[in-house]
Amino acid sequence: MSYIKRGIERIIKDIEKTFPVIMLIGPRQVGKTTILKQITKNKKINYVTLDDLNIRALATEDPELFLRTYEPPLIIDEFQYAPNILSYIKIIIDNKREEKVNGENNNINGLFYLTGSQSFKIMEQTTESLAGRVRNTRLIFSK
Repeated sequence: MSYIKRGIERIIKDIEKTFPVIMLIGPRQVGKTTILKQITKNKKINYVTLDDLNIRALATEDPELFLRTYEPPLIIDEFQYAPNILSYIKIIIDNKREEKVNGENNNINGLFYLTGSQSFKIMEQTTESLAGRVRNTRLIFSK
């Protein structure tokens, strides 16, 4: 099956230039992961899915170790299974911002790409935990 280019790609590419966290939400099987993998295919970026129960257990039980194991830039697929990682993502971003202020050449934009199912609770948690650090984008199914 060939990849179908979508208009949202351009929007995500613009967002990743100005925000450390890009969150793409929408129903299952609409192409969230496929789009992110396509956009980042020419970049050195790690990918992990929390559909994997072992990886999910690590993310929920030891988020700090999880984020040391899977370093940014990182796509975290189905992040809603481990919402506690958001606080640790915030710490990473804030530390990188501080390093940048202190003269280190760190790009903090486009560090984390999160995908998740459409849920008000997820949106609320992410907005509260990552205020000013995340841009939410919705992907809906269309024919």
